[in-house]
Amino acid sequence: MQKLVQQFPEEEYYVSRDAALQAYGAESLFNGIDLNSGWKIDFIIRKSRPFSLEEFGLCVRGLFSSNVTHDLVIASRSFHDD
Repeated sequence: MQKLVQQFPEEEYYVSRDAALQAYGAESLFNGIDLNSGWKIDFIIRKSRPFSLEEFGLCVRGLFSSNVTHDLVIASRSFHDD
């Protein structure tokens, strides 16, 4: 996580190292802010559950864009009470 956070210079981005480490440990998410544009960057840590491994594999193989499909969101909520 340290290397990831270091990729975002402090004078251009706000990314909390502590939030990143906490999110990594909890398999959750943390945010960054582009200070020039004000855009928020969502960093989502993949969970280690089987469904998430498959879901991430679909993204890597390019079967859908970074916008998660409604079917996957519904399936995730239906089968996993995280």
